[in-house]
Amino acid sequence: MERLVSGLLLLTRLNQEQAMETAPVNLAVGVRDAITDNQAIEPDRVITVESPESVHMLGDEQRLTQVAANLLANVRMHTPPNAAGFVTLREEDERITLDVIDDGPGLGDGQAQKIFERFYRNEGSYSVLAGGAGLGLAIVAAIVGAHKGAVTGANEPDH
Repeated sequence: MERLVSGLLLLTRLNQEQAMETAPVNLAVGVRDAITDNQAIEPDRVITVESPESVHMLGDEQRLTQVAANLLANVRMHTPPNAAGFVTLREEDERITLDVIDDGPGLGDGQAQKIFERFYRNEGSYSVLAGGAGLGLAIVAAIVGAHKGAVTGANEPDH
C-alpha cells in the first residue's frame, strides 16, 4: 500500500512540475547504477548494455535513474528469469535515447499502446506474484515527459 501511495504522490507532483531538481547529469552513470542494482536483485539474468561513458543533460538525476530502474524492474517482473535484457543509451543530434528491450514473450495485440497508462497491467500479470500496481511505466512516462521527452512501447516477435 505504501508503494502505491508513494507512486501516486510522485505522479501528482510530476504533473505539477514540483518534484524535480534540475542539474547537470551524466545519464550513463544513472543507467549503469540501475543495471547494477538490477543485477544485485536478480544476478542470474543476463543484461547487456551498450552505452558511452558519458551522456550529459540537464535533469533530475534521481528521477532519471528511476526511469532506468523502473524499466528494468518491468523486465524482471514480466518476463521469465531466463529472458535476457538489452539496454542501449545513445545520443544523436542532441537527442538522447534509452532503449530497454527483453527477449521475453512480448505483449498481446494493442497492449504496447497501453503500458504507460496508470494502473494498466498486462494480461496474465494480475497475480500477487507479479507484484506492482501498474504505476511503474506511468511513472516512467511522467518523468520523461517532465524532461520534455517521450516514451514508446513496441512489440516485436520474441521481444
